[in-house]
Amino acid sequence: MISRTIADLPFDAARRFGDRPALRYRQDGSWRDQSFAELAADVTAIARGLVASGLATGDRVGILGPTCPEWTRLALGVIAAGGVVVPIYPTSSDAEREWIVGNSGAKMVLYPPDLPPMGTADADAELARRRAAIDPAGPCLIIYTSGTTGPPKGCVLTHDNWLAVSRFTEELEYLTAQGLVYLFLPLAHVFAQLVQFGCLSAGATLAYFGGDLSQVVPELAEVRPTFLPSVPRIFEKLHTTLAGRADAATVRAVLGGRLRMALSGAAPIAPEVLEFFRDAGVPVLEGFGMTESTGCGTVSTPQRHRLGTVGVAVPGGSVRIAEDGEVLMAGPHVFAGYWRDPAATREVLVDGWLHTGDLGTLDEDGSSRSPAARRTSSSPRPARTSPRPAWRTGCGSPAGSRRPCSWATAAPTRSR
Repeated sequence: MISRTIADLPFDAARRFGDRPALRYRQDGSWRDQSFAELAADVTAIARGLVASGLATGDRVGILGPTCPEWTRLALGVIAAGGVVVPIYPTSSDAEREWIVGNSGAKMVLYPPDLPPMGTADADAELARRRAAIDPAGPCLIIYTSGTTGPPKGCVLTHDNWLAVSRFTEELEYLTAQGLVYLFLPLAHVFAQLVQFGCLSAGATLAYFGGDLSQVVPELAEVRPTFLPSVPRIFEKLHTTLAGRADAATVRAVLGGRLRMALSGAAPIAPEVLEFFRDAGVPVLEGFGMTESTGCGTVSTPQRHRLGTVGVAVPGGSVRIAEDGEVLMAGPHVFAGYWRDPAATREVLVDGWLHTGDLGTLDEDGSSRSPAARRTSSSPRPARTSPRPAWRTGCGSPAGSRRPCSWATAAPTRSR
């Protein structure tokens, strides 16, 4: 990875990967590609237009729309112009939208697939100056999570945070050069953002679903991804349909025939479903993360995966258990704090450790000789107003889930 900030990422990718396909999307009934070079040109044009519209360095910009290539182009354009992206779910209520826009102080809201007016080359010198002045430790995105005791809180995720998790995805070979990722998850979500930036960094092609969730499975056969970030429902439906009726080759063909691995998130997934896909040669991996940890904390790989666990600590990250049983995380993926809420930040960031609000214990993993944590409760720590995780991979289930959950964590390697 060579980028200094996310603002540099599309332009570095254009230099490294050129005419290779960066984005794939359905248009007029067929799949179209946009190269890394073409994407960088679009990002520049959007950034020029935003500067001409009065966007200043550090201004927050809301983006509200479905998962589509325009969402990505707009976000990268905002960041290249020195702005900070504030994702908003299309399904959010009017009250939630009003709170997020007001609390973040967003200067404008963009609505993909609509694009703003494109600017001219007159702004290029200003754009170069802004990109060079961006602090890698400064805000890149502010993603709002649902609060347990009040309105949503804005998680400030820095350029350094996103570059760190992009590095993780490459090092662990989730995303590889010339790989292809199929994305149907909402881009307002931290998981989808992680995938989006990771693809740019690794040189993988990001394929967007066509907008109809009922067509996800047929589109998988058309797109033929090598990596699939998903939610359990997709795998559960396929398991119900195919179990006992299809051999391993048929299962792989339904998923496009090239899938190296999948990552399941947002809710628990039954062991029998995991076993079914493992036996078909398509490992469905699990992990643990939350918005406050840029969507990751522990991860699984095909080489290091125990069914029902959510993986090892991310490279350069640390996991430990507090005296009261709470799971703590530290590392370059941990967020900078809550936007304009220092009191809430002090509650969850203590001496560089993120207090996740989840309870767990450590036991030995004989195969890796590293500790393994087994989740005993999904309820927030009762003595603390804990963050409510907006997304967890694998067994990171919502508070109140009846299914116990476990994960394997590497020995602490580095604290932030």
